[in-house]
Amino acid sequence: MNLYFLVEGISEFNIYPRWLNCLLPDLKRVDGFDEITDNNYFVFHGGGQPQIIDEHLPNAIRDINSFESNVKYDRLLVCLDAEELTVDELRTEILTSIQSKKDLNLNDIELILVVQNRCIETWLLGNKNIVPTQLENIPFDASEPFQTYRKYYDVRSKNPELMGIYDDPKFTTHAQFHEAYLKAVFKSRGNSVGLSYGKGKAKEVGEKFYLDQLIKRTKDNPDHLQSFQYFISIINSLK
Repeated sequence: MNLYFLVEGISEFNIYPRWLNCLLPDLKRVDGFDEITDNNYFVFHGGGQPQIIDEHLPNAIRDINSFESNVKYDRLLVCLDAEELTVDELRTEILTSIQSKKDLNLNDIELILVVQNRCIETWLLGNKNIVPTQLENIPFDASEPFQTYRKYYDVRSKNPELMGIYDDPKFTTHAQFHEAYLKAVFKSRGNSVGLSYGKGKAKEVGEKFYLDQLIKRTKDNPDHLQSFQYFISIINSLK
């Protein structure tokens, strides 16, 4: 089995391989798409939308089809943010884009669309253990904006995927606010002990303990993080 991952951005590029190490430990990563042999995967990040849909996805399909070898890719997994669309709306947009390109042929490639609702930071807010509960124990200089955001929407008890946008001019999309919320959570945990989150700086969230907590959240609350549950179900089906 060989898998080609086309992911949204640098965060996914850093996080997904570390999660795959936990979920599919027998699968080995290769640096070039044409270096696969058996039980390998390749990851390419598309630098956001619309490039990932309009440019990188068609190129990935063409690369896979042009790969001249006795080995092949079994599945192409496209992992990207829903942002302001619903999961179904983005899936339809992607499939429509592929179908509109007459020279593009999936052949026997299985295309799997993993839509992160609303973004990967939304999923990461599902770890209840990382969200402080004792607000009085948080140093004053680290308490904001976390306390404000938690009063607006407590991600410990409510489904992060259903969270809206906090009323602030600097937030024009769900993804912007959800990322800010996650950063505020990490800040409240204490930068002094090295906890922080940022694009391209995602040490803790890629660890097994963090992934385990997200999976536990879906078991404790089966109606939460539905798009994350879909990702896990796809990966589990490959074991």
